[in-house]
Formats: sequence, C-alpha cells, structure tokens
Amino acid sequence: MENIKLHIYSVNDFHGEIESLVWKDKADDSVLNNTGVKLFSFLKKVREENENAIILSVGDMFQVQPKISKDFNTLTSLLVREVGFDGMAIGNHEFDCLANTEDYFSKLASIVECPLICCNLYHGSVDKKASGIVTSKIINVSNIKLGLIGVVTPQCVDLCTKEELGDYIINHAKDDIKIEILKLKSFGVNSIVLLAHMDIYYSEESNKIEGELLDILSEFDNTDIKLVLSGHSHQYINENINGIPVVQAGAYGEALSYSKISFDHMTNHAKIDKLEIIKISELNNFEIHPKIEEITLRYLNENYVEKQLITNLPLDMGPSNIHNTEWMKYVVEFIREYTLADIAIINHKFFRKPLPVGEIYDQDILANIPFRNSLFSMKVSGNLLLEIFNNYGNDILRGAIFSEFSLKDIIIDKEYTLATTDFIADGGDSFTLLKRGTQRNNHSIIIQDIIMDRLLN
Repeated sequence: MENIKLHIYSVNDFHGEIESLVWKDKADDSVLNNTGVKLFSFLKKVREENENAIILSVGDMFQVQPKISKDFNTLTSLLVREVGFDGMAIGNHEFDCLANTEDYFSKLASIVECPLICCNLYHGSVDKKASGIVTSKIINVSNIKLGLIGVVTPQCVDLCTKEELGDYIINHAKDDIKIEILKLKSFGVNSIVLLAHMDIYYSEESNKIEGELLDILSEFDNTDIKLVLSGHSHQYINENINGIPVVQAGAYGEALSYSKISFDHMTNHAKIDKLEIIKISELNNFEIHPKIEEITLRYLNENYVEKQLITNLPLDMGPSNIHNTEWMKYVVEFIREYTLADIAIINHKFFRKPLPVGEIYDQDILANIPFRNSLFSMKVSGNLLLEIFNNYGNDILRGAIFSEFSLKDIIIDKEYTLATTDFIADGGDSFTLLKRGTQRNNHSIIIQDIIMDRLLN
C-alpha cells in the first residue's frame, strides 16, 4: 500500500485585499484580473480536484475597509465559505470590528463557516478561553490524524486599540502550545502543524532570522511540531528552525504556501516531501473558476460604492514613476508636520498601489494606503537616528521613506522627535530599530483620514 499524501495550502495576511473592488467604476469583468480573485479560484480548484487537500489561513485574513464595510460579512468571507477552509488562525486585524464582545468570534466563525484556531486567546481572565475559538483541531484525512494549533501575537496589545480588544487577553504562547501538543498526542496525533500569526523575519541588521516566533520554537523540535505556517511579518520565508520547517508566503494574496506531507500507512510516520511558495502571478494557463466569478461579480454589483472626488494633486505622482516617489515624500512630510516632529519615516509597504494621473478619488487614496495605521511618535537619540538611517536608508527600493533632513547636522547626544506609523513603531516589516525609541506615543489618529481631510480642504 502506497504512502498517504496530504497537500496543505496556506494563505497569510490577505487583509481583505479584494474588498476595494466594490467601487462603482470597477464592478465589471476587469475585476477578475485581481490577484485575490485568482487566489480563491486556485483554491477552489484544489478543493475540487484533491480529496487530500487541506486549506488554511494564518490570520489577518480580513481587514475593515473604510467607506466599504463595518464588519467581516464581505466578499472575502463569501469566498472563504465557498472554498471551504479547514482552519483559520487569528491575526491582529481580526480585531478590527471592535472584537470586544464575548460572542464576537462565535459570530465570525459562523460567517466564514470555518474553525477559528487559537490557543493563547482568553476573555476576561486567563482562566477563560475565548468563545467561538478552538484551541486546537484534529483533521482526519484518509485515516490520518493531523493536528492544528493556532497562536496569535501578544503584539495585538500595541497594534489594536483598547476599544477593539475589549476584555480579550493574549497570553505568551509557549505554555499554551505545550498543553495543546500533549492533548493532541493523547488522542493519537503524531503530526502537528502550528499556525502562528507571530513575528518572524529576515533582519537586515543581524543578517539572520529574528522574531518572537523564533524564541518560541527554541523550546520545541520536529517531534513536537512537524511544520509551522507563519504570518504577520509579510515576508517570504522558507527556513528550517530547530529542525522545524517554517514557511510564510508574503501578504495580500500575492502567494500561498504549499506543503506535501507523506504518511507511512503502517507507522503513521510523517515526512515533508515538498515545501514551496506558489506566487499567483506565476501560474500558467490560469482560468477563473466559474463559481468564484459568479459570486464575485454578483457581490460587487449588489454592493458597489460611489467614489468621491478628493483633489487634483499638485505634483506629478502618477504611474510614470512606478514607486510614486513624490507622493510618498508628500505623505511622510505631512506626517512630520502634523506631529511637529524633527523627522518622519514610513515603510514602503505602507503604500500599496500607484495613484492615477489627474483626478484623485477616495478610492484611489484608500487603495494606495489601505491600512488603518495611526500616527505614532517617539524620542530617539542622534546616535539611534543615524543607526536607523544607515540600516534603512533614504532609498525607496530598500523599503524606507524619510522626510527631508540633513545627516551632517545630526548631533549624536541630542534627542529628536521621530514620527511614524504604529505598525513599524512596533518593529513591523523588520523596522526593529524603532522599538528602541523612548517616550512612545500612539496618537490614535488614523493617517488615511487626516490625509484625505487635508486634500479636501
């Protein structure tokens, strides 16, 4: 008898990428070229063609889109249901819709018709697990038991507002993972996959893998955890850590991870035969699945949103410059002025899509800057400021955009005010040096909103 093979497909940090398609002038067949629509078509075909396929999400599957939706009952959730995901971890953006009620995740689970898996999320106290969430799950495929454990980053306390979190508590995950491993093994599960929405990233500073997930995995080996599917840092990662394969497939539906695991039918011993990242843009002879096309077009035409004219920008910030350099500089300088800071810095990934030439609408701003990041300021020494610049550089291709300042005028022992976003202030997108700033202040002012207010006025 041949070995049984499981095929695991995983998405991370999708961020409701397809939701902005509801703007009125885009609700036609052209939306089928969207990466997210292609992603769900691919997964739908996988589900139909392979009975041993397992489809998972590692969190931040959703994101509130201003002027479009106030909850997660959206196109993303419709397509998740249609595909039939087998499990979904919780990410920080799953708290976007004010997840402060005890039944919040029960409602979300019923919307997506998919188990939400997280072992370190509590409500009210660390004695009470969150309602609507399972701490782990056993999947039975062809008489093979595969265990799934989910964890979410404690960084949610900094990345989410108090109004979003409410009484939810996120525990440090090591002990919770150990408990779930013992529980799964007591049910005869020998192979466990960890869905980890936690920081793990390639650090330019140290030229090696870093992050909170690395610390957690130091206490486990591949007899405990067979595979880690990660999310949160938006990087492409395919590494072996402490004998455990770890994979992460970028973000925004640009790619997914694929793992082929073979099981000996006699011993139930598992071996990973293949671990790779599949980029959606590289799929050949790709056709949109008819059911995904039907659901997408029907939803968009029933839920279209009128766009609002914001301004004609005074600068040439159109797609003739692939990185919209002048627009990025405009935004980062505005952030510096708004906070009365000495310098401001933004990550390149803060901006998603080019702005068109000519009239600029709210849909253009929200597509270009899709995240509800808030203004954040901190104090940094001149020495740290130099270190930040030397590591991230005023080079847009390296991922950092700085406001105008003169390196030669920096005084080493002087204190400066640095303005940025809450995301990279907490080390997001590998901007870990910013975590060393002092007198840290989240202004709780959404950058999208103040930019559009300024352009309108």
